[in-house]
Amino acid sequence: MCGLRPIFKIKKTLLPSDITENLHVGIYDDFGKEMYRKLLRVNNGIAYGDFEIDNAFEKGSYHIIAWTNYLRNFEKLEPFQQQIEILGNATDNELKVTTKTELNVYPESGTLISGAFNYIGIHLKNNFGDHKPIIKLLNDNGEVLVSSISISNEGFGKVGFFINEKQSYFFEIQDSKGNLFTVPFDESFGKIGLSIDNSGKKQFLAKLLLSHETLFENSNENYSLAIVQEDTVFIRDWIVKKNQLAVSINRESIPYGVNKAILFDELQKPIAYRMFFNHSDKSNRVAKINVRHRLNTSRDSLGLTFSTVGPQALEYNMSVSVLPLGTKAYNPQNFLTSSFLVKPYVNGQLTYKYEFSDFNGFQNYDLDIKLMIEGWGKYNWEESLINNDTIQFESEKGISVKGRILDADLTEENQVLLITDVSKAINYEQLRSDKTFETHMALYEDDSLAVTLIGNNGVLRKSNLEINIDSTWKENKIDILKYLDKSKQTVNFLNAYSEDDALSFKRKDSFIALDEAAVKAHKWKDNGLKINSAEFEGVKIGDYEVKRYPSVSSYLRKLGFLIGNDMSTGKMVVKSKSVDMFGSPIVVLLFVDGFGRGEDIALNMPLSRVQNILHDSGKKIFITIMLRDDAYVPPENRNKYIRHFIRNGYAKPNEYFNPGYEDCESVVFKKYGALYWESSVVFSKKESTIIKVPIKNQEGVKVFVEGVSEDGTLISMEKEINLKLKVDN
Repeated sequence: MCGLRPIFKIKKTLLPSDITENLHVGIYDDFGKEMYRKLLRVNNGIAYGDFEIDNAFEKGSYHIIAWTNYLRNFEKLEPFQQQIEILGNATDNELKVTTKTELNVYPESGTLISGAFNYIGIHLKNNFGDHKPIIKLLNDNGEVLVSSISISNEGFGKVGFFINEKQSYFFEIQDSKGNLFTVPFDESFGKIGLSIDNSGKKQFLAKLLLSHETLFENSNENYSLAIVQEDTVFIRDWIVKKNQLAVSINRESIPYGVNKAILFDELQKPIAYRMFFNHSDKSNRVAKINVRHRLNTSRDSLGLTFSTVGPQALEYNMSVSVLPLGTKAYNPQNFLTSSFLVKPYVNGQLTYKYEFSDFNGFQNYDLDIKLMIEGWGKYNWEESLINNDTIQFESEKGISVKGRILDADLTEENQVLLITDVSKAINYEQLRSDKTFETHMALYEDDSLAVTLIGNNGVLRKSNLEINIDSTWKENKIDILKYLDKSKQTVNFLNAYSEDDALSFKRKDSFIALDEAAVKAHKWKDNGLKINSAEFEGVKIGDYEVKRYPSVSSYLRKLGFLIGNDMSTGKMVVKSKSVDMFGSPIVVLLFVDGFGRGEDIALNMPLSRVQNILHDSGKKIFITIMLRDDAYVPPENRNKYIRHFIRNGYAKPNEYFNPGYEDCESVVFKKYGALYWESSVVFSKKESTIIKVPIKNQEGVKVFVEGVSEDGTLISMEKEINLKLKVDN
């Protein structure tokens, strides 16, 4: 299974977005063939979804692409993309390599400045893995100016040297096999350039690049430096003088994140450009959270506790993935923080994870090179202005439902009630003068929509109805091949695995094995079988029970349980009539299917919400409550609705996923398997959250957490836990 958790934010306010509710997501092969397509619902800026990776997927590369209808208005905006690799069961999991080595050269401000010290960004594109090539800088006389240029794991590097336009320059590259080849400069010269020294903690420096001759010719001329981020513009006048070739700017005077520096001449014509990241400390765009862990006494599961750091009184919504310690499966091209803070301003993918919550000097230097290269080019002022007249594709809100009540008497009946059975969405709509109505609802596939007519006195009536549930969202498409051509990149899978390993890397087809009581309850709920055995007893809630017992607690009393306060916590709990060795009633654990411990949820719940109740025969260990899949309809109203099956609605998300692999100790599982994934873990300062993760005999795990708070603060972190060591912290 491939899980998704997209997050939307409003660019200006940085808050989770409620502008759109529909997210279109598909998986495509390298040739643009659509494997699967889904519509996900976005609720308060967050969506959940997953794709089953089944036998339709052969070994190879596939691409998850997601977009909104509104994005189609902007040709240069790219949809979300993530490349995944299906390994298959082959014995020869080849290492994909790009045989051609390509070196791209980028002067810092877009042009070389003769007679001045220039910084040059380089990007080496090939799969050099752990064997980085040796790169030298030479001039046309064969003189070595720089003997070894350091490059990052992504192939980015930076070199500075004094340039003379009467000489030529080139790079010499020696690969791991000793092969040599050269890459010449594309020598285009300008008179004035712009350099940014972004290493300062509280200030950064902007420097003019020009030769002594140009300085003499342009002495006392007026220039302007603009620092731009979205609608925020910082402008500073700059008079060219020998002793004023650099200006210091306080970081707190410009916005946090990616900014564009543009140098203007006296005619306000832009002549030099540079992108950089302002890492001012005052921003709260990225935050940390606490992730504590504790191994249980039997050492077969790990408890993870999530809580806030400091005084923030915010609610956080996270996705959590737990993988084996040596995993090679978690290689996203779009980390959450980078996607929001950097990706909108650069070309290409961001495969390196920057820790924006704890930004150090190395990370700043590495990102600065990437922005100098990937964000290189002229700033298009016209693109910053959005013309509302060009908006052709509106933001989508739910799924359109249109209908007409043919036999409605508008003098007595002018309103319809629409309710879904599973998702519990409810809408009331007024009938128009032509007896039609129109609305948008959150409709999920395989659910059903019930519609009834409401009279002035509140009486419901089954009507003669014409209805159309919109399914044209499937026609909402983008040019997939256009984006695949831009995003194709080499995927490097090291450490090929054997056929024996691959064959053991299978998932059980049966349901997730929870505790025995929950499994039996699921079977009973699905099959309608009554369970009465030496261990378990259960009852199915029907019309008689709902009419006679208004709440869950009243029905539990009928079954012989006691309801009272827990002496240690003061909370309302269920107790047995049996007593412990001290003579006190035994506290019975109450579970609600899908929620875990459920005293706070269930005791005041209407009994009409419940389908089954299961408990141990002795009535002193546990109670499991199974909720209804659809809304309870009283007998007197069951023939007053018309129901319509929803075939093409939102995809139903799996909030929790346990892969259930048969063999969790194979080499291939430890590289590419998954122990746990949960798409929505919610916690706040007032209440931390604990999840339980099966260990499956692993030596350690990696925990990946990404999400957002209610005020738009981003969270992206990973934690390694070595289970051979003491693991309580």
